[in-house]
Amino acid sequence: MGEKLKWLYKDKVWLEQKYIVEKLSQKEIAKICNVSYGCIQKNLTKHGLNPGVKGSRYQREETKEKIRLLNTGKKHSKEINLTKGRKGHIVTEEMRRKISESRLGEKHPLWKGGVTSLRRLLVGSAKYKAFRSKMFKRDNYMCQNCGHIGGYIHLHHIIPQSKNKDLIMNENNVKALCLDCHAEEHPNINVVHAWVR
Repeated sequence: MGEKLKWLYKDKVWLEQKYIVEKLSQKEIAKICNVSYGCIQKNLTKHGLNPGVKGSRYQREETKEKIRLLNTGKKHSKEINLTKGRKGHIVTEEMRRKISESRLGEKHPLWKGGVTSLRRLLVGSAKYKAFRSKMFKRDNYMCQNCGHIGGYIHLHHIIPQSKNKDLIMNENNVKALCLDCHAEEHPNINVVHAWVR
């Protein structure tokens, strides 16, 4: 195979001649140039000659005819406007509830068999969120160690949750701490990310 043919597939005029005029397939052109099919496909797309790629300027007459024949005789109902989709479609509260219930727990496609940790379930509960807010208000959104006010405040458990689960929502076992003071309380844990698990 001559060195000249090897690089011809990059030339738009040559590719157009082979693919459009001579109607050779991409695989046939690849064989002539001794390159992969993907290489030819990439260059056809680059030059806007590949009809299989969205936005391509060229589409073979056979392809246009196939599409025309497939769509011949098809009638679309007047109720369904294909350009609008479901825009303006009203979903009742009952329908929302049914959709929600149909995808809860084991019915959800991402269900992994109840592997969510108890800690994550607790932290996400409305009861714990209310408890947390109550404790922050009690401490005036102020770090109880250094006195820093506002910002990103953590709720620190004096006796860790891992040691005594009964004290998780005990008001006497928690205090508000700023990020730096909370990091000092737990030197071996990245407190910013550890509480999400």
